[in-house]
Amino acid sequence: MHLGRACAAVAIGVLVLSAVARAGLLDLSVNGSSTSINATGNSLPDLVDDLINAKGKFQSIDGQSYNASLNYGGLTNALTLDSNAAGTDVTLRIPRTGFVKQFTGSSRDAVQEQIEDFLLKQGSSAYADFVKLVNETTVLGVVDGNPRGSTAMMSDHAFYLFGMNKPVRADTAAGGKGAPAFSIDASAGVTNNDRLEKVDEDFYNIAIGTGFVGDRIGLTFSTVGNFRSINDSDSSSLGFELGLPIVIIPAAKNGSGICWQVTPVGSLAGGLSYDLAQGGTFWGIGVTSSLSMQVDQFVFTLANQITHYEGFTLQIDEYEFETNVSQEVVKNGLGVAYLFGAAYVDGSVTYTNFLHDAAVDNYWSPAIGLGYRFTPTSGVHIGYRGDFADQYTASAGEISFYFGY
Repeated sequence: MHLGRACAAVAIGVLVLSAVARAGLLDLSVNGSSTSINATGNSLPDLVDDLINAKGKFQSIDGQSYNASLNYGGLTNALTLDSNAAGTDVTLRIPRTGFVKQFTGSSRDAVQEQIEDFLLKQGSSAYADFVKLVNETTVLGVVDGNPRGSTAMMSDHAFYLFGMNKPVRADTAAGGKGAPAFSIDASAGVTNNDRLEKVDEDFYNIAIGTGFVGDRIGLTFSTVGNFRSINDSDSSSLGFELGLPIVIIPAAKNGSGICWQVTPVGSLAGGLSYDLAQGGTFWGIGVTSSLSMQVDQFVFTLANQITHYEGFTLQIDEYEFETNVSQEVVKNGLGVAYLFGAAYVDGSVTYTNFLHDAAVDNYWSPAIGLGYRFTPTSGVHIGYRGDFADQYTASAGEISFYFGY
C-alpha cells in the first residue's frame, strides 16, 4: 500500500487554502492528547504521510488523538486533520471553503484507502478546484498565477520569439524572414519573494525550436521546459508550441521601413510538483504581433500578445485528474535595438497582465542584451531580464542561439 499512501498524501496535500500570512514554506502543527509537535519540511506529501501513519517526525503521536493544522507557504490553517487515538476515524477539513469529510474504517490502512479513493476518484473535481485556488492565492502555484508558472512560461516563449526579439533574430534586412530555422534559448535566475520569509527560489528555463522559414510565412515547433526549486521543493513544467509566423508587411531589402509580423500560436503544456502536491495540464491558443520600424541603425518594436489557456482532464484507469485553469494572459511591450555591423544592443520593457485571478496578476519585465549575427538570420544573444511586481522580483540571465537556413 506504499503507492496508495503516497497518492493519498499528494491528494490531501493539495487541499491547501486560507488567508495569507508571512511564514515558512511547509509547516504542520499537531496537538495530541499528551504531545504537541511542530514539524517543517520541503515535501508536503512526506509530511502528511508521516502524520497519517504516525511515523518519522510524528512517531510520538502514535496512540494519541490529535488535531493537526497545515501552514502552506504562508497560507495559515490551510488544512486540518482530526483523528482518534487508533487512527480509524479521521476528519478532513478545509476551513476556508467549509469542506468537511469524515473517513471511518476498521484500521488505519482502511481509512488510508478511503481517503485515497475519495480524493483520486470521487474527489478529483475538488482537487482541481483547490489547485486553482492555490494558483490564485499563493506564488507557489505550479501551473498558473505567477511569473514562474506553466502558463507564464508558454506565453513568455511565444512573445519573445515572435514578438519582441523578432526584428533582430530574423533580420528585417533579409526581407522579413518568418522565424529562425533552429533555436536554443536558455535562462537561469533567482526570485526574491517578500510575501514569504526565508524562502529562496532558483529557476531554469530551456526551449528548443525548429521550423521551415519563408520570406512571408513560416511554421515552427518548439519544446519548452522549466525547473523551479523553492526551498528545495521542486517543480517542473513542459510544453509544446506550434507557431505560424506570417509577415503582413515585409521590410525593404535594405532593412529600412516598417515590418509587421503576426503569429498565431497553439500550445499544449503542463506542470507537476510532488513536493508541493500540485499538477495540471492545459492547452493554449493565441496570437502575437510584432510591428517594427528600422531607421538607420535603430530598430523600434511594438509587440503585443493575447493567449487563452484552458485546462483539460487526464484519465488513467479509474483515476481522473482534472485541471481547473481558464486564463488569459496579455503582454504588451516596447523595444529598441541599435545595429552596428554584425553586432547589436537591445533593450525592452514588457507589461504582463493575467485577466483572471492570479497571485501575481500583473508585472513589468525590463530586459537588456547584446547580440551578434553570423548571417542575416543566424546569431547569438545574451542578456538580462527581470520580473517586477508588488513584493515580488525575479532576475535572470539569458542566452540564445538561432540558425537560419
